[in-house]
Amino acid sequence: AVDYLIKDYSFWDETINISAELNKLPDLERILNHLSVLGVKGRMMDKAVLFEKIWDINKINRLLKALDGFESLDNLFYQIQLHHDEIKSPIIKHITTVLNGDQMDQDNDDEGEEKKTNARNIPEFISIIKEIRDSFDEEEASKDGIIRPYPGHDTEYDEASRKLKENSRDLEEILEDIIKN
Repeated sequence: AVDYLIKDYSFWDETINISAELNKLPDLERILNHLSVLGVKGRMMDKAVLFEKIWDINKINRLLKALDGFESLDNLFYQIQLHHDEIKSPIIKHITTVLNGDQMDQDNDDEGEEKKTNARNIPEFISIIKEIRDSFDEEEASKDGIIRPYPGHDTEYDEASRKLKENSRDLEEILEDIIKN
């Protein structure tokens, strides 16, 4: 596979412009490491109330940068898929093949047919990134440091909001009764 990449460098650099695309990617490993540490037991975050300002804006921006990085990575895989038939190395072809969940679960038992899926294939992930992005207001998150889910994206949050409104309404009624008497 390495020999193939060295010999066919012009294809990767001229056709797909892989060097420029890879240089645009943020250091996803480092960003994800920073984000994963936020959930370690014993941290102040464990004692925090959800959906309040517990993350500073830098951490929110780190999360948004990770989402941007995964979108860029998906775009890179898309560019590679456009030229997939031109890739001669089976290993490179496998590690650059993005499959959705249904394709990952397929079992290719037909004899004589080349296996289309294997452990090297990349599961499709852009739908998860899109679901995360669509679940909250990114502008509010980066400006205020609060990730507040949109209604319908987090059932626990929706239920807590409903109960909070109900309790506020009940308290207003009690206050009005006290003022009248």
